[in-house]
Amino acid sequence: MSQTYLVYDTETSGLNPCFDQILQFASIKTDLAFNPIPAGETDFRLKLRPDVIPSPGALLTTQMEMSDILQGVSEYEGIQRIHDLCNTPDTISFGYNSLSFDDRMLRFAFHRNLLDPYTHQYRNGCKRLDLLPITLLYYLFRPSVLNWPEVDGKPKFKLELLNKENDLATGMAHDALVDVRVTIALAQRLIENGGMQMWNYCLNFFDPNWVVEQIGQQEPLITVGQTAIYPDILLVYSQFGAKRNFQKHALLFEYPIEKQKRVDWLLLDSKDLSRVRQLKNFPFQMGKKLGEPPLVLPYKQQRDKRTAEKQALSTKNVAWLRNNPHVLADLASYIAEADRYEDKDRSQIDADAALYFIDFASDRDKRIIKRFHRADPYEKQQLITQINNPARQELAMRIMGRNFTAETLDSATQHQWERYLTGIAPIVGEKPLVDYQNRLKTTPLAAVAEIQSRRAADDLSPKEQQILNGLEIYLRDTFGL
Repeated sequence: MSQTYLVYDTETSGLNPCFDQILQFASIKTDLAFNPIPAGETDFRLKLRPDVIPSPGALLTTQMEMSDILQGVSEYEGIQRIHDLCNTPDTISFGYNSLSFDDRMLRFAFHRNLLDPYTHQYRNGCKRLDLLPITLLYYLFRPSVLNWPEVDGKPKFKLELLNKENDLATGMAHDALVDVRVTIALAQRLIENGGMQMWNYCLNFFDPNWVVEQIGQQEPLITVGQTAIYPDILLVYSQFGAKRNFQKHALLFEYPIEKQKRVDWLLLDSKDLSRVRQLKNFPFQMGKKLGEPPLVLPYKQQRDKRTAEKQALSTKNVAWLRNNPHVLADLASYIAEADRYEDKDRSQIDADAALYFIDFASDRDKRIIKRFHRADPYEKQQLITQINNPARQELAMRIMGRNFTAETLDSATQHQWERYLTGIAPIVGEKPLVDYQNRLKTTPLAAVAEIQSRRAADDLSPKEQQILNGLEIYLRDTFGL
């Protein structure tokens, strides 16, 4: 079977992958030249779950009204369809800014619905790509391929602005299917104007093994003793901003990295390291996964697009580190001992947000969950208590409450579901649900407060006023505000 791209986009109820949900999913399957495959187009809406509080800002962005998001397939059904699409053998899932947003939404949605959250990344020839970092590489190293939109004299990489500047496709921005068509047209334009060789080279940066090989071929920037080797790299990321020309210069720790999935960097151009007095205050990029943004480029002078000021700061810091090798040893020990997640109270993390803390499912639980997906509603409820992992038991109960009618729930499931729902709209003084980054789930009262704030501050169109009015009515009626 030959490889295909699954070019996709999502529209969501908000930005938090743990507590928000996908409301629209669209995709077009193409060959590797981005020619659509017959019958390869998908576009459907997912009905708002009863425990999701839509973000007013998200609805204003997508121009969705409550009448739009209260219809569609259930999340349970829709996410299973998406999981099947992304896990079709030899599928390369591909979006614009997808690894920083859409893929996270998918990952937590898969977790929440008891589907494997990672197999679409590696199993059966499946992979992931992201067009935004690729576009950024073209901007830095092959700028003639596109007209680059600017706002206040700074380049901007929003898909709708690139579309407007380059006439890529027609249709309303922030409709998932329209954005998929724009993404395909953008990729085709990059290939047409920049050549296939450049395109294929950019794809390499999403292959961790290729990145490791490139780093391994570098001369070390700093060597300490007989074993400590520190190569330097350029990190490229849209979130670094135009002022930095979207690049940061960094030193790689924990080298060699052949078997590592995540690596740590010391930034060389963020502050004067000679003035830093405590190890925790050194500028780190910790636990970064290779093959995801920021993209990792082995350092070469001709790739360095930073300002002269930033380059000078790097030079000064490198000289200081060479003269103070004990600092690198101290930093390496500090990083090795740093607890990246363990300092959080896991007991406070909601089950929907526990993806990075939950143990991998045992073979027994995998068999029970497989039966759970195939069973009718009555048998599903009988299987819940047979799942060994308590968090997955909780998720199975929530699947029942979210996606099946009250009449199909037995008394135990109904009781658990109602107890969970009390945390969706906590009374004043009670803490809302918490995700793995200690962010709070938006409450109905907080959403109403945001609606009122937007009314007071924004010059709203009649359509936008209608969207906010509909959302406020829904929140007040549903949660008795």
